[in-house]
Amino acid sequence: MRSVLRANFFFSPTERVLSQLGNTTDAPFTGIPTGTSSNPLDTPEFFVRQQYVDFLNREPDESGFTFWSDQIISCGTDTLCLERRRVNVSAAYFLSIEFQETGGLVDSLYRTSFNRRPFYSEFVPDTQIVGQNVIVGRTGWETQLETNKQSFLNAWVQRPAFINAYGGLADDGYVDTLISHTGVTFTSSERNALVNSLVNHTATRAQVLRQIAEDSRFKALKFNDTFVMMEYFGYLRREPDAAGFQLWLDKLNEFNGNFEQADMVKAFIVSGEYRDRFPQ
Repeated sequence: MRSVLRANFFFSPTERVLSQLGNTTDAPFTGIPTGTSSNPLDTPEFFVRQQYVDFLNREPDESGFTFWSDQIISCGTDTLCLERRRVNVSAAYFLSIEFQETGGLVDSLYRTSFNRRPFYSEFVPDTQIVGQNVIVGRTGWETQLETNKQSFLNAWVQRPAFINAYGGLADDGYVDTLISHTGVTFTSSERNALVNSLVNHTATRAQVLRQIAEDSRFKALKFNDTFVMMEYFGYLRREPDAAGFQLWLDKLNEFNGNFEQADMVKAFIVSGEYRDRFPQ
């Protein structure tokens, strides 16, 4: 017995009995769009699935999909509740452990290594590599994530751009340059410990880079900047325009990172540019 599911569609028949005697079996289903909205984003299931695709680069897992969809569905016809839940559900994907440990790491590596944000064309494929087969909450996800991180970092320091920037630097110059890109004041003992680990061969350059990129002070310092960047990358799939980026960063800083009070997430999910990605 097999059934088929897709957000915003009712399928007829709802399920079919399949034979296992042959190598392949055809099972036709007819998909009928549900709902009356002119935009599929207004359907909770479609909206939630799109957050997985745009922020986590994967299809939703069943439990997560159901949980986040129900957060919106439970509002019923309460428009104020629906508006707020959509904002909070969407923001949850940026705030999630899964994004922070995958896309967040990629963002940190570009900033630490090259003193700049990643470009959209760089960020998406790199994040897909770090997040490959990672579904937070599924058995073994921590091991998969750690394996991905180590592999990615080892390959990162072999990239031509990284070698060009750091290949000629001694260990102390390497550490000092990376630290200078974070905007964080490392203590002398912290800095010296990193240098000595390279000199004594107890850590590789990839491992030292990771320690600096994952420093909690650095991640906190760049948090709002990264949040705004992801509004453009996730919803609009493009580079930020300078004026718009600064506007939203200023508002987010003004409200101490409170995206609801800043109206930031709301502005992007109701924008014509975002909604026009999904015509009926």
